[in-house]
Amino acid sequence: MHVFLEMICEPSHLKRLNSKQSLEEMMRSSNGSSGGCASLEVKDDIYFPAFEPGTRRCYVQKAALLYSCVGEVQGLVRLCSCRDYIRGQTALCSRCL
Repeated sequence: MHVFLEMICEPSHLKRLNSKQSLEEMMRSSNGSSGGCASLEVKDDIYFPAFEPGTRRCYVQKAALLYSCVGEVQGLVRLCSCRDYIRGQTALCSRCL
């Protein structure tokens, strides 16, 4: 049996991702920067949590219901938690069979 995997946004991980610490860890891993967030803002939009590498501005999500992995904004690196699923069965992960 051949299983086709896809990725889906997993909002249940927002609480862990939506923090200054997670943003700083991602910043370090994406560009090797040793510095943390120069500033931290709380935003009410689907594009957050995210950070701007050049300015080291960090943004966390204010409204958990707005969390989405859809879309992008030039200059922002977004934290998006995804998991795999089997096409036609989004509740099952690839290791569930």
